[in-house]
Amino acid sequence: MVKKLLLLLTVTLLFADWQRLNSPVSRNLYSLHFPFDTLYGFIVGDSGTILRTTNGGNNWQILNSNTIQNLRDIWMVNDTGYACGFMGTILKTTNRGLIWQSIGGISFQNFYTIIFPENSQVGYVFGAQGEAYRTMDGGQTWEPMILGITNTVYACHFLNNNFGFVVTEGGMVLKTEDGGNIWQILPQPTNQTLRSIWAVNETIIYVCGNNGALFKTTNGGRQWLNMSLSTPAILYGIIFPNSPDTGYICGRGGLFGRTFDGRVWNTYNINDTDFFAIHFPINRVGFVCGRNGIILKTSDYGAAFISENKNPIKIKKENETIILNPLGEKVKKIDKKGIYFLKGKERKKLIIFK
Repeated sequence: MVKKLLLLLTVTLLFADWQRLNSPVSRNLYSLHFPFDTLYGFIVGDSGTILRTTNGGNNWQILNSNTIQNLRDIWMVNDTGYACGFMGTILKTTNRGLIWQSIGGISFQNFYTIIFPENSQVGYVFGAQGEAYRTMDGGQTWEPMILGITNTVYACHFLNNNFGFVVTEGGMVLKTEDGGNIWQILPQPTNQTLRSIWAVNETIIYVCGNNGALFKTTNGGRQWLNMSLSTPAILYGIIFPNSPDTGYICGRGGLFGRTFDGRVWNTYNINDTDFFAIHFPINRVGFVCGRNGIILKTSDYGAAFISENKNPIKIKKENETIILNPLGEKVKKIDKKGIYFLKGKERKKLIIFK
């Protein structure tokens, strides 16, 4: 009886803050973007899938993309949005997704990432074999950019129309400071394929990818701090929505992770379904999407994390945080070996006290 109660309590505390949303598709979903707030969001995926919600994910509408190509990324700027995908597909909407038109035709390579950093006119798209293009007129015309590589580019992040980064297969990181005219290959943090990048500013950048690869630079990419996870899971997404210290990752096998100091990462597996994309419109509220149409939402920073402590813990304000033992009983202080649960207004944590 005790073992069953402990298992139930653990599951409830760890996963109560992740809500599985009703997805109208069972196709793989690769990118999501909430451009305005936590209510209005978009997702793209296989076979031309584009989904939209206007109520924070409670309901999702299937939009007509007018393509059957797999879509890998989406970016919205006010009412205008862009999506990219396989066989050179680039789509555009000017009415928040109600109508999409093809503005591709510049390549037959697969495109994986697209961004319009400041407005709906200047944008960038990247893909297989290092192909890269820039538009200055909202996608009417595209000009090629020379990256000087043949590696597939899986992700990009631009701080503005001039300053941006890309990451590739084989662990390369490239930077431009002039809107893509010149690209500089930075010192390589890893040989693992990198799948996602987030630039907090011109000096603090995070990257992640295969086999738990996770790196940070505080000097614009001249040196990299290795924060890689021990898990072999592929990390598909990383985001630091509001600060250089509070960030989130997602990956294969339902992996989710969070840091509050930009160095130490707490991770756990929400379930065994691969998460291909993560987005936190604000620090507290976030979404993940992935294989077989899965979409999840958290309203509490991503719920609980396991922590090991050797120093006694005492709660000073009982009305803000409570301590529970494995039987679900309240205790005032953690000073004996065992498993405990901290439950507060903004977070929950599993404590292993040794």
